Amino acid sequence: MINAVTVVELHVNHESVSQLPLHNFNLPPPLCPKLAPVIVICPPCEPRAGGACGYPAAGDRIHQKLVQVAETVRRMSHELHPAVLQYSGLSAAVQSYCQEFGVLTGVKVSLTTEGAFDGVAPGAALCIYRVTQEALRNVARHAKVDAAAVDLRQSGAELILAVSDAGVGMPAGPAPASAGLGVVSMKERARLAGGTIAIRSEPTRGTTVTLRIPG
Repeated sequence: MINAVTVVELHVNHESVSQLPLHNFNLPPPLCPKLAPVIVICPPCEPRAGGACGYPAAGDRIHQKLVQVAETVRRMSHELHPAVLQYSGLSAAVQSYCQEFGVLTGVKVSLTTEGAFDGVAPGAALCIYRVTQEALRNVARHAKVDAAAVDLRQSGAELILAVSDAGVGMPAGPAPASAGLGVVSMKERARLAGGTIAIRSEPTRGTTVTLRIPG
């Protein structure tokens, strides 16, 4: 089975590959010509006339794995280089992430924004975006809830981000080791951007992470 697929791949015409609708795979541009043709060459099994399968079950599994790899690469690229932040702005980027986070984790995120964010410095915008990501990840990992809230507003020369949940909360004192790295990461990002992070949490009353950063 593998040999047959390999033979087909080796005989793919380079011109036909270049004309594939690669945008349909939603991959980062450098990886489109590498992954998309392989996915096309290894399609899912389609029954032939009489009920016989054109490809063995192994072909289906290969196709599914390739699609999963492509989706993983897309997400990793998004994590490393949030293009939506550059091209759509801070508010749209945060909204997009909240929606994607809800789909992936089942935690519904309500987003409230107040103010204009068009002139936010790139460093400040990236800090807000990353802190939003990390705070929501902590909600998914530790809060044991199916809902969270993100509030982003501009107050004078200051930008304020608050990510909150009504989950199990944390006891007073240092954050648990499992959450420590995320907390350290958020605080370090805030410090480098000239801002501060405050975390308020009580057992059974949830957690609120508040970032204040110069706008």
